Amino acid sequence: MDNLTQENVNTSTIKTDSSKSTWIILVCLLCLALRIVYISTLDQNTADNGDGEDYQGHALAVLRGDPYPRQGTQPFMRPPLYVFWLVAVYALFGQDSLLWARVAQAFLDTGTCLLLYYLVALAWTSRIAILTSLIYSLNPFFIFFSGRIRAEVLFGFLVALLVYLLLYGYVHKSKSPWLTGCAGVIGGLAALARPNILIFAPLVLVWFFAVHRLRWKTWTIMSASFGLGWLVALLPWTLHNYYRYGEFILITDGAAYNFWCANAEPKLADLRAKTYEEYLQADNYHWRLMAELEQSMAGLPLQEKGRFYFRSSLVFIQEHFSTWLWMMGRKFLDFWWPVVRSDVHGTKASIISFPAGILLLTGLWGFLRTYWLNTVDRHVCWLFVYLFLSSASVGILFWATPRYRIPMVDPYVIPFALQWMRKRPSL
Repeated sequence: MDNLTQENVNTSTIKTDSSKSTWIILVCLLCLALRIVYISTLDQNTADNGDGEDYQGHALAVLRGDPYPRQGTQPFMRPPLYVFWLVAVYALFGQDSLLWARVAQAFLDTGTCLLLYYLVALAWTSRIAILTSLIYSLNPFFIFFSGRIRAEVLFGFLVALLVYLLLYGYVHKSKSPWLTGCAGVIGGLAALARPNILIFAPLVLVWFFAVHRLRWKTWTIMSASFGLGWLVALLPWTLHNYYRYGEFILITDGAAYNFWCANAEPKLADLRAKTYEEYLQADNYHWRLMAELEQSMAGLPLQEKGRFYFRSSLVFIQEHFSTWLWMMGRKFLDFWWPVVRSDVHGTKASIISFPAGILLLTGLWGFLRTYWLNTVDRHVCWLFVYLFLSSASVGILFWATPRYRIPMVDPYVIPFALQWMRKRPSL
């Protein structure tokens, strides 16, 4: 009788696992199909203005055998990983069209959808994990970015993989330096796609400290292996920059320039724009002012140019401190605002971003409910807090826009938004 009961339990488990596998496969196929359909509607001969043009131009330059470009449409070096991702795609499938680059991104974004399922399943129920992946696959904002020649999709995949490895190690109580080292390598690769992940690294060390309950030896080993992983990923590019330019440049020399853009006259003009026409005027003012500064700094070393931009920002902050505080408040609102600015991105983009905005608001509510009721391990909650804080702090200090929020915040508020599916634990 006991053997029969055990056999029934095993059969039930197999059926449940098979059902989960079927659902996640269907969700991933849906995710891929929606992105392919959207990509098929795009012009395959034109990249996005600004960032997209730079990434495309840099990739074609590398394919021609030229050195990695010093700068593109803006006066700083682009992070390299997305460029080399495009180089790999074009080397395999040809460079005559953007189609293959976008199709490759559709598959990569589907990989993010699958990773979301696995990392959410570690801390939530399988049902919430499947629904999280389903919502990700259907969200028009994520579909929109899957077709853009920008780093968001690659960066988002690496962030999801980093979070998965960290959660896997915590849930399975692993102290393996190999696992944390791998997580560090993935974090370093993510920084080579978008350096704003860098601030997340020290916050992960704080998280390790809390997770291992002040055990100094364990914390030291895990922190060292995590940091070594970052070093392994970043060092080759840093050495490339040093031997080419004779200066220490960790990834890119754009931090000071972007800080100036976001904390001086260019951002003030952008924030005061009320219509699309005023935004275009502010954008033209930005480019004109930047060109004047670049001309005045012609011939200066890269680090000296960076110090000049940084000093210019500090002078503006000192002379217009109350205005700067207002700017910081506006950037905070812009970063967390549910929809993108219609005056900048157009009405269509605002409508597309609306579902993501609803998820953001309900997700923040769900997070507070989760933490208060302790329905998900609080160390898990704090890992996501550190991820959100690192994204927000960089976004607000620099150029605040939901585009920079999406890979590090929006996918991870979905399970918290679904928290209403959980009942309050009995006392």
